[in-house]
Amino acid sequence: MKLKAISILVTLLVALGIFGNIMNRIEAHQKEEEAKAKILAAQKLAKEKRDEFEANKPQLLEQVKRLIDQGKPDDALASLAKFVQYKDPDISHVQQLAQTAKRIQALSDELATKPDAVRSLAIYEELKALQPSNPLWPAMIEEIHPRATEARIQQLQAQAVVDRAQAVKRLFSGWDGSVYVVEQAVKARLKDPDSYKHIETKYIDSGVGNIKVFTQYRARNSFNAVIPGTASAEVSPTGELISFSMN
Repeated sequence: MKLKAISILVTLLVALGIFGNIMNRIEAHQKEEEAKAKILAAQKLAKEKRDEFEANKPQLLEQVKRLIDQGKPDDALASLAKFVQYKDPDISHVQQLAQTAKRIQALSDELATKPDAVRSLAIYEELKALQPSNPLWPAMIEEIHPRATEARIQQLQAQAVVDRAQAVKRLFSGWDGSVYVVEQAVKARLKDPDSYKHIETKYIDSGVGNIKVFTQYRARNSFNAVIPGTASAEVSPTGELISFSMN
């Protein structure tokens, strides 16, 4: 009896296992079919939308071009936004037209603020690149070019003055006003370099070429006496010692 009961139990368990496998397969198959159905539905919807787009494309292109002509490039781009996904060459073309029109509008608005000659020239050059067939842009470039060139030269000169002033400032110690290369040159010629004490450094800058530096210091001499001394030097704006003498 026990063996028979065990046999029945084993058979039941096997049957349950087989049934479970069958149910799992059925469930997996159902999920697979549902996934396929969703894909097919999405493909069908996409095709319907594509067909609708193709049918309405002439009207859309006409509408977008009209918006561009009316000076409404933002509205034109908004109308095209949901159709860019199709990568249609006609759509890409009018989208580029709208973007160009938007940029031209932005540049024209900037010109209305009366920017300086350098910026105005850059704007007109960009407008010429955007609208090469428009004769107004080359004419404006020719008119403003001399003033822009002069203004640019003045800007470069002013920047050169600022750059030089900053370079000269970097030569001097923020702590005691000494110039490193001059101080090192003095110490190299002293009997007792460790006794060197900086007193004062002055300079002359003509605005071009090298800077003339004059340093006063104290140091011990061969007789162990602390005496004052002076040094003169020419230093380049980049910190190179050009000439040097001591008194």
